[in-house]
Parts: sequence; C-alpha cells; structure tokens
Amino acid sequence: MAIGGGAYTLSRIVLKRAADHAKNIDHFLKEVLPLAVQTLAEFMDAKIKFLVEESHFFKSSFLVEEGGFLSQENFTGMFGVVGLHEAVDILLQKEGKSERYGVDTEADSLGHTIMQTLETLVHAHKSPPYCSISGGHFVLHAQVGIDSDIGISRVLESLSAKRFHCTIIFVMQDNSIRTSLLAQVIFFRLILRTYVIPIAYWI
Repeated sequence: MAIGGGAYTLSRIVLKRAADHAKNIDHFLKEVLPLAVQTLAEFMDAKIKFLVEESHFFKSSFLVEEGGFLSQENFTGMFGVVGLHEAVDILLQKEGKSERYGVDTEADSLGHTIMQTLETLVHAHKSPPYCSISGGHFVLHAQVGIDSDIGISRVLESLSAKRFHCTIIFVMQDNSIRTSLLAQVIFFRLILRTYVIPIAYWI
C-alpha cells in the first residue's frame, strides 16, 4: 500500500464454496470460477462507487481535508482469497483422486493453476476509475479465514472454534515491501474470546 492509501473494500472469494458447486476441475476453472470472480468484482465496483460518488467520504472526512492522512488516488480494491486448500482437495475428490494439497505434487500443481487462473480473471476486470494506484485493477489479498468460516482454512479451525479475533493496525513508513515495522502485541483474555491486537508504528 502507498502512504496515505488503503483499500476501499476487502471482499472475499471462498474457493471452497465455489468448489462445492463445481462438477469437476474443468467445470470449476471454465465456468464456476469465472462467474464467481465476475460477481464479486461487480459487487466491489458498486461498493467503491457508492463510497466515492454517493457517500463523498473523500470530500468530507477530516482525515482527507484537514489531516492530509488519506489520499483517494492511493486507494484500491482488495480481492481476498480464502479456502484454496479445501478447494483443491474437493476438486480432486470429484475426479476420484485422493491426492491432497500440501502433500502431493498433483494437488499442489492444481493449486497453482487455480491461483494463476484467478489472477488472470481478476486482472482482466477493469475496475471503476478510482484504482489508478494499482493500474485500474483490483489486487489479490491472501486471507486466512474468519471465525464463522466452518470447515475452511484448516490452519485456523482450532482457533475459530475458540472464537479467535484479530485486529491489525499498520502505519507504513514507506512504500517498499521491506518496510521496517516494530510491533507491540497486547493480549486481552476474556470469557470465550481472545483478542490479539498487534500495533505497528514507525521506527
């Protein structure tokens, strides 16, 4: 993200659910995934147009007008992706195969194919004229799932069962990927909930 920028929206495609609706791998890649990407992209378009053209956030917020902390030209849409592991396993099962993502070469190869196809589809979508910082396209964003994602993103299944919540605040020092951040992590343990709040600030 550029300094003073951010995401108009971070909407997610849950690949596991898309795979559930596919007949097989070919059907998933040629019909289900393109339709899902188009539907989500159009939804994101509408959210962004509302934010910019109707709510007038960037004309009325003090963060823009007085503080100069935010600049609309540095914002874009983030296309979240979750559930690749499960999608690969489901699709291979529908082909009568037992290979598993992260274990077998064929499964890993399918995962790469899905992501390459997804990247092509997302990049082909021309977003509203408010995402110039990313070349007029949405950017992919890897997601790990949320507490209501049951049976998705296994890495967090045990945490989801305990209602794990995470809020992250980043203040970026510059635009480079190698940005140096110092984080303080504060743990609040409440009944049935654990909140983890990493706060990163300039150094």
